Amino acid sequence: MTQIDLKNVKPKVIYVPPKIILYGRNGIGKSTFALKAPSPIFLDLDENIYELPCISNKTLGVQIRTYDDVLAFLGTLFNQDHEFKTLVVDSLSSLEKLIMQKVVLTTNNVNVTSFGDFKYGAGHLKMMPLWEEFLQKLKNLWNHKKLIIILLAHFKEKREENLTGTSYLQYQINLYEKSSELLRNWCSCVLFAEDEIVLEDEAIEFNRKISKVKNSTRIIHTDGGTTFLAKNTYNLPSKLPLDWQTLFKHIQSYYTQFNQTTTIETGE
Repeated sequence: MTQIDLKNVKPKVIYVPPKIILYGRNGIGKSTFALKAPSPIFLDLDENIYELPCISNKTLGVQIRTYDDVLAFLGTLFNQDHEFKTLVVDSLSSLEKLIMQKVVLTTNNVNVTSFGDFKYGAGHLKMMPLWEEFLQKLKNLWNHKKLIIILLAHFKEKREENLTGTSYLQYQINLYEKSSELLRNWCSCVLFAEDEIVLEDEAIEFNRKISKVKNSTRIIHTDGGTTFLAKNTYNLPSKLPLDWQTLFKHIQSYYTQFNQTTTIETGE
């Protein structure tokens, strides 16, 4: 065992590549955000980034049709030498469909021909080992290849019960709850993207005030509440522009305050 001196030790943080979930409405710019990260490679499951100048399984001629194809692609990233610094999974919602497909194909129940045939949530429970297997592949890439991980996802509205008051609707990641929780617990940031709209009063007609949109800005929320799920481990401002460079500068500042020097590239 290495000898350590416990006198005069000072707290410090150790830099590790960010692990990010970014979720929001379709078309808000999640893929464009991820494109600005350092040397990204996309696992394109949504098949919705043809217009982006990126490297993906599609541009490499690799078709992803099954869950096993996903694992094979991640295995290639792990086993081969390359210059990629960021893995973007686009999106978790489409990955969940492939996992459902895998569960149906591997069940021993002859009465199950689609995921909806499972009863009492049994199908969702059968998904969990596959999600854990996928997460282990991400951990390998993060630990050994030092890749930044960006997981893109769609959102859903879910009613949350408040035991001491009125229930409320909350924006959440559009995944089975236990799957979402598994990934959220591992990630350092869960970011919710939305349009921040500024309204102005236009006129009063028939005793009604009519408003119009003055301007709108695409933002990310970094800290959650009753309205949406979000979190971060970098003491980020609660709200930031939907922009990789801005996010990274705040992450970099977090390490700088502890006199840490990051080696991560900004992607500029």
